Amino acid sequence: QTVGETEIQLKQGQIIILDSGIPHAIGYTGENDILINMLMEKEFFDHSFYSRLADLGIITEFLMNVMSEQTYHDSYIVFDSEKDRRIQLFMKELICEFLRPPVWKMRLSIISSYCFSRSW
Repeated sequence: QTVGETEIQLKQGQIIILDSGIPHAIGYTGENDILINMLMEKEFFDHSFYSRLADLGIITEFLMNVMSEQTYHDSYIVFDSEKDRRIQLFMKELICEFLRPPVWKMRLSIISSYCFSRSW
């Protein structure tokens, strides 16, 4: 992957967060490689979002710069998270939450399969 002028070789389990204005490109990926791209609208990062953050850590600072109109948007962060079980679990849960059908659809499916399987 090329980010700005830098070639980055991500390992399994690593996470990269890109600012909205930094040029980037994906190079060759192997047959077993999986890349997950999550896009977030700037509207997501409103005042209430920032008020819920615990401290001014590296991620909070990065996100505040992303939202700033006075900042040149050319930054990124690579997290060496490949051995962090908590981050791996969080990412799996996030993906499952995104892919899981809404509860009302699951309930409707159960009800309709019950109703249509009965012989009246």
